[in-house]
Amino acid sequence: MKEILFFVCLLINFETSFSQVITPLGGGTTGFYGETIRKLYTDTIDNVLYAGGDFGEAGGKQCFGIAKWNGTQWDSLGLGMKPAPPQVAMITHIREIIRYKDEIYVTGNFSRIGGKDIYGIARWNGTEWNKVGGNLIDIDDFNVRYPGTANGLEVYNDELYITGSFDSIGTLPCKGIAKWNGANWTDLSQNFHTGCYLDGLYTLKFFNNELYVAGNLNCGTATGTEEYLSKLVGTTWIDVGPGFNGDCWINKLTIFQNKLYIGGYFFTQAGNVDNSMVYTDGVSYFPTAGGVLPSTLRDMFVYKNELYVGGQIDDAGFMPIGRIAKWNGIQWINTGLTIESNINIYGILNNFAEYNGKLVMAGGFSSINGVLVRNIAMVDFTSGVPNLKPNSIFKIYPNPTNTTFTVQAKDLAQLESIQVYNALGQLVLTQKAEIENTIDVSDISKGLYMVEVRTDKGVAREKLMVE
Repeated sequence: MKEILFFVCLLINFETSFSQVITPLGGGTTGFYGETIRKLYTDTIDNVLYAGGDFGEAGGKQCFGIAKWNGTQWDSLGLGMKPAPPQVAMITHIREIIRYKDEIYVTGNFSRIGGKDIYGIARWNGTEWNKVGGNLIDIDDFNVRYPGTANGLEVYNDELYITGSFDSIGTLPCKGIAKWNGANWTDLSQNFHTGCYLDGLYTLKFFNNELYVAGNLNCGTATGTEEYLSKLVGTTWIDVGPGFNGDCWINKLTIFQNKLYIGGYFFTQAGNVDNSMVYTDGVSYFPTAGGVLPSTLRDMFVYKNELYVGGQIDDAGFMPIGRIAKWNGIQWINTGLTIESNINIYGILNNFAEYNGKLVMAGGFSSINGVLVRNIAMVDFTSGVPNLKPNSIFKIYPNPTNTTFTVQAKDLAQLESIQVYNALGQLVLTQKAEIENTIDVSDISKGLYMVEVRTDKGVAREKLMVE
C-alpha cells in the first residue's frame, strides 16, 4: 500500500511539469581547444551574459575560455586564455566570474590570460586583462612552486572574497582563502583547525552576515569527525552542524527561503542527512525529500521563487529526471527537460543564470529535449504548455498485462522514445520508438509502473499494471 501511495505522489510531481521553449544562444560553444561551459554570470549593469569554461570558440568566434553574449551575438574578451605557442591544447579553464569595482573578475585554473602570465585570478577592465595584486602560487610537498587555482568568488561589504588551492598571493602568505579590497589582499586562513585540507576549499557564501566556506576540508585529523562546512565567527573558524560522513565533496552554497542550501557529493548510505543536497539554519542539517542521485550536484540557482538544481543527477526525490530538477522547499518537481549528449545518454549541467527574465543553463551537452544547443541554452517557462495527455498521442494495450504490452501512436504523432519506471521512480526499460512497439515485461516484478513516451509534439505518461 505504501508503494502505491508513493507512486501516486510521484505521478502528481510528473504532471506538474511543462513543455518549454528552448532557444540556442548563437551556436553555443565549440572549438579545437574544448567546448564545456563551467560558469555563467549575468552582469545586470551592462546587460551582458558572461560564459567561462574551457571552450575555444563561442558562436564560431575564437574566445578561448571566456566570452560574453549581448542578447544577439557572442564576443571575445581580448585574447582570453589563448595558449602561447607552441602549445596545441587548452588544459585550463574559468571557474567563477563576477563584477567588482567596475571590472570583471575571473578565477580558475589558468596561468595565462590576455597574453600575460597571470595565475588563478584576473580582472578585465573592458580593454585588457591584469593581475589582481599578484599571482596565486601553490607549493607542493617538495617545495616546488606552481600556478595556484582559485575557485569561489563572493562580494560582500565592498570586498572580494576568494577560495582555492594556493599558498600565497603575490608576496602575501595565505592558504586557501583571502579577501581583496581593491588594493590589498588579506589572509583569512588563520585559526582554522590544524590538519584541515584548505586546498580543498571550493565555495563560499555569506549567510546571516557570517562567512561560510565548504569543499573537501576533511578536518577529521584535528576534530575527530569529518567536517566539510565551516563558518567564520569573529576571527575563528568553527564547524557547522554534526558534520558530513564518508566520501564527500561540497560544490555549491546557495541561499533559498532564508536557509543555506548545501550541494555536492554525499549520500545517506554513509550516514549523511540526505543525498547530495541538504540545508542548514546555521546549527543543524535538514533533508530535501531524498535529495539527488546518483552522482554530483554541480549548481543550485533560485529562479522565480524555486530552486533549480543541476549536475550529474538522474533522480530527484527518487523521481527520474534528465540532469535538472527544481525544488520548491517541500517537494521535487520535474521540469520536463532532459540534458542530452552525443557521446552519452545524458550530458552534464554545470551552471545556471537568469538573463532578460529567462533561465539560462550551460555545461557539457549537445542538446536539450532534442534541440541542438551546444552547451548553452535559454529556456522560456512562461510560454510553455502542459504536457500532452496520453490518450491524445498514444495508446497502451493490453493493460493490465503479464507478458507484453504494445505502445501505438495516434493522430500521426511521431514517437521518439519509450521509458518504463517502477514505483520508486527507477528506470527499468527503455527503447527507441516506432509507430507500433511491443515491449516484453515478463521478467519484471508485478506491480504498478509508469510508461513515459516522448514524441515530436511533447511528452506523455500513462500508468501500466503488470500482473
